[in-house]
Parts: sequence; C-alpha cells; structure tokens
Amino acid sequence: MKNLYFFLCLFICIFSIHYNLFSQLTNRWEIADTTDISYSSFYSQSGGNLSGIDENDFVVMGGTHDFNWQNNRYLIKRFTEKASKNEIIYYDTTNVNFRFLSISHPSKNFIVVVGDSNEYLGHYGKYENYKTFGMIMRTTDRGGTWEKRIIDSNNSFMSVSMCDSLNGIILQSDKDNYYNPKEVFNDSLLITNYGWITAYKIPVPSDAGRVVNCWCLSPQKFYLQCRSLSDGTEFIYNTTDGGTTWNQSAHFDKGINIYDIKFLNDKKIFVAVNRWVGDFRSAYEPGIYKSVDGGETWLECKNIFREREEDVFRLYSIDFFDDLNGIAVGAEGKILRTNDGGDTWTKEYLPFELPKPSIYNTIITVFYPKNDFAFILMSNDFALNCYNYKILSKPTFYSIYNPGYLPLNDVKLSWTSIKGAGRYRLKVDTIRVGGNTGQYDFEHPLIDTILTDTTFIIKNLEYNTIYHSWVKAINDSMESDWSDENSGFSTISFEDDLYSPNLIYPAYASRVENNKVTLRWNNVPTAERYLILINNDENSDVTSELLTDTTITITDLVPSAFYYVILKSQRGINTSYERWSYFRTRAVLGVEDELISEENDRLNIYPNPFSNKITIAVEGNNKTEAIILFDIFGRTIQTLKTKFLESGKTFDLELATEGLPSGVYFVRLQGSHIAKVVIKAE
Repeated sequence: MKNLYFFLCLFICIFSIHYNLFSQLTNRWEIADTTDISYSSFYSQSGGNLSGIDENDFVVMGGTHDFNWQNNRYLIKRFTEKASKNEIIYYDTTNVNFRFLSISHPSKNFIVVVGDSNEYLGHYGKYENYKTFGMIMRTTDRGGTWEKRIIDSNNSFMSVSMCDSLNGIILQSDKDNYYNPKEVFNDSLLITNYGWITAYKIPVPSDAGRVVNCWCLSPQKFYLQCRSLSDGTEFIYNTTDGGTTWNQSAHFDKGINIYDIKFLNDKKIFVAVNRWVGDFRSAYEPGIYKSVDGGETWLECKNIFREREEDVFRLYSIDFFDDLNGIAVGAEGKILRTNDGGDTWTKEYLPFELPKPSIYNTIITVFYPKNDFAFILMSNDFALNCYNYKILSKPTFYSIYNPGYLPLNDVKLSWTSIKGAGRYRLKVDTIRVGGNTGQYDFEHPLIDTILTDTTFIIKNLEYNTIYHSWVKAINDSMESDWSDENSGFSTISFEDDLYSPNLIYPAYASRVENNKVTLRWNNVPTAERYLILINNDENSDVTSELLTDTTITITDLVPSAFYYVILKSQRGINTSYERWSYFRTRAVLGVEDELISEENDRLNIYPNPFSNKITIAVEGNNKTEAIILFDIFGRTIQTLKTKFLESGKTFDLELATEGLPSGVYFVRLQGSHIAKVVIKAE
C-alpha cells in the first residue's frame, strides 16, 4: 500500500512537471516599494536615478520638483538583500532650490549625487530667470553624513559616472542667464582620481555637438552620448587615454534617438533607441542595437519593433547581467527580456494589481545585476522586482475595429491562445449607463465566465456605454495574471451614429515593399463618402480625395518614407472625427504591390467575402503545399498542409473560419511573396 501511494505521488509530481515544462510561462514581477514620490526628473537621462554595486546594495533617488526651481524636495533610498529591505539615507525636510540629476554608487560606502543649484535673478519678459551653479554631494559612510559643494556659476552637472570609489567623470553643461547671454556653449568633463576631493576639467570634443550623457568604464576610458548639430544624428564618442584623443562611433540614422546605453565592455555595447515617426503625433518605434567592435558598426536586434501597432512605444532603459541576459523597459509598462545576447526578445508584464501604466507613469529604469534578480522603477511611486518565479503567460486581446462605435449585439472579444492553458476566465463590466459615469466593479462584473475557447460574443449591450474586459489563462496547477490590453470598447450612441473608418491595409506601423499600394479601410454603414488625406515626411506631396469606395491606390512611393493617413466619414453636412494611421516604405521598393496583387496566380479563393469557411482552389505543382492564413498584423491564424498535389490539376481545399473575428485577412502559399486579400463579413 505504501509503495502504491509512493508511485501515485511520483506520477502526480512527474505529470505536474511535464505539464508546466511545456506550458507558455513568463516571469512574475512584484511590487517592492510604494513610496509616494516621483522618480523622473527635469533631465531625460535614462538610468540616472539608480546606481548600485549588486543585488544586495543599490540606491535610488527621487523627489518632487517645481519648474520654478524653488520648491524641490528629494530623498535617496538604499536597497539591500535583493530589495527586501530599504532605508532612507537622505531626505530634504524643507523645500530647496537645487535639483538632483544623476547618482553613482560605485562602492560599499561611497555615493555621489550631482545636479545644480540656482540664484533667482527676477522676472523679465515672460519668464522667471535664474543663474545656475553646478552642485555635487557625496557621502563616504553609506549616507550617514553628506557633504555638499556648489561649484562654478552658469553650469549644470548633468550626469556622473564612476568606475570605482576614486575615479569618475561628470558631464558639465555650459549655461547662460539673462545678464550673461551666450551664443556659443562649451560643455566639458570634470575628472577625478580622488573621489571628488579634487578634480580637473577638460573640454568635450569640438565636434561632439550636444552631449547628453557620459560613462566612465576605467580611469582612462570615457564614453559620451552625442547629437550632431549639423544633421541631428546621434553617436558615441570614446577615449581610451583620459581625453587626449577621441574616436567617433558610426552614426545612427537620422531620426533615431538614443535613450540608454549599456557597456558590457569596451567592445560589446547595447543601445536602446527610439525612432520618431514624425508628423505632429507622439508615436515612436523602439529599437535595440548592438555592437561587438566598440561602435564601429551597429546591428539592429530583431523582434523589438515587429511592424505592428502594439509595438509602437518608447524604450527608456536597458541593462544586461552578462553577455546573454538583458532586460529593456519602456512606456506603457513594456518589459522585454533576452537570454541569447539580444537575438530574440520576449515580453513580460507588470502585475495587474499595479495601476495601469500611462504616459504619466511608466517604467523608466531597469537594474539587472544578477540573473535571478531584476529591479525596475516607475516614473511615479512604484518600484518592482523579479526573482524569475514562473507563472502562465497572460493572453492579450486582439484589437477591435472601431472600438468606440460597436453595435449592441454580436460584439466579439478574442484573445491569444496560451500553450498549456486548459481554460480562460473572462470578466466584462461597464462604467457608464445612461450617461452616468461610475467605476468598474472588477469583483462583481456584468460577466464572469470560464471558457475553453478564445472568443466570446456579447449581446444585448446598451447604447453609449463604455465596457472593459479582463482575461486570464488557467490550468490545473497555475494561472496567469489578469490581462486587459486592448480591452476597452464602447457602443454607438444611436443607430445612425457617424464615425471614422479604420485603415485596414497597410496596417498601422507596417512596412510597404513596393512603389504602388492600394489602401483599404472598413465600410461605415452610416457614411455616404470618405475623406482621405495622405502625406509623407520626405516631400510635399499631398493626396486629398473624397471617395464613395473604400480603397484608393497611390503610386510612385518614396523609399524609406513615413506615410501619414487621415480618414473621415461624411454624411450630408456632417463629418466624423478623424482617424490617424501611418505606414513606412522600405529602403528599396519593387514595382508591383505584390501583397494585394489580384493577378491570376496559383490561388483562387471563394467566396470572398466569406463567413464560416473559405474554399481555396490551388493548381498542383508536383509537391505538397502549405497554405497560410494570416491577419493584418502578420500573425499566422491557420496553416493547412496538403497532400501531394499533382501538376496540371486543380485542387479545392477548405479552411474553417467560424471563430475568426470579422475583418481583412490574407492567404498565400508558403514560400510565395504573393498573397490574396480575403474579407470575413460580420
């Protein structure tokens, strides 16, 4: 009997291990601190508010600051024992007239903070006027006592970096004031070999342009993040002899802005960047570049920006534990992790209990000193850590067309399938009924159900009502966190509500391969016509058309250009609000719009539009084929592998599509560059 019990327990244990081993897992992030304080600053330098020796000894600084420089308050916290303990080692009890801009903690007892102080000169014209002074503050007893010094007028100490407790550099930014205006500004580096007891100054290279940040890797090796004044491109300057000679890295393309740099050594470098999309919108495409030759060449890491809407955000900070393991963080709570040296990156998520990230509160700094420990700072109030505890990866909702103007019935929610999840729990609630705004009731929602499918159809909705949905994945031994990405939607205000269409192709943030493209958007039942405006960032060409159709073809596209599209619906004298989208062309363009080509190739698809199934007539080619159905985001929805198809014959194949949301899809043969557009009707 004992043996039977033993083998039963062993079987359950092995089954559980096997089940979890082949499940889709992610790391769990947990709240480590909730101090009511801002961790952002006037200065946009990434990582300047956190520094440390290892996972058991690091410091963060934060505060509240006013734009008049007179009402600032700061604190510094020291975290120990993998952030399980922390203590305040500096705190302003009264408002002060200086700013903390950067901190360095290179050794057990030594911490240095730099920034600036000011002298009020008066109110002249539209502005308050100040005279700035460089400020340095240091401690040699872990923050028990602090020494503060004000140095040099008309200067600000923007960044500090130290390679040990004696050797380091400060980026000194040249300033002017109302009584002492300047046309030429001469930034410089302060260098110490004695822990800031003494220091000397050298100028930055004359062609460095605007110097943004600095790093000290050894007593003689310094690095500067620079932006050219002539063309705006960004690059890295480095010296290996203490500033006697300087070398420029290869420049990044115009429009790419460096946000953070991680030096693994003087050869291997990772850079977190963002490419400004342009126009008057605040859209950015993130990227990570790496170099193995000290910046002489740069290679863009894949799987960061995947040319779709959900990947349009800003990266703010990057850190690596070793050559293989790194973490990058950014806006909207984005966390990306690699364990293969940046070749591939996977998403991780903030805990659901945390307030949803926004442009006012997002992740700004990551510290990754050990493979089983990472620490991040939000711009306000929260710090989080990760010990690599595993949970099921959470599903994410697919986007809904016109989420602000949905009908009252047959609204389809769909989400990604999670490997290893046997079921999903879905909640739906509302915050507005009859014009009265309240709060979501997460604990007692309108809908709370367990599903085995990844779709759910909602009926009997109310007019002019905002809904929110949450979903989590579950199996027998674990569950994911709640997910609410792309989860908000609202219903029409009345039956003939007029709203703007969504640009379906090219999809938001996608890339176009050819010099001709046919734009497509969804039909708005209450619209009589559509106004479309198209322009780009490379020339003054503008397309403005009033159409009754839902397509328009544009030709002679400019390579490597961002194209901006504005769509509006019109009925009589009424015009809807505008909907904005964009796409970009490749550096080298073909001559045909292959992706939506209607030429007679080997595929014939019917019916189109379709509902529950489509039939694909394919000409045989004396081999087996794989037919791929994918959505406008490039995600593979279904793959049909055929038997051997004899040449000279046509074969009819069926794809079941009952669970697909309505919208535009593409069908192509594996290995072919040509795809056919198919539309699923509502």
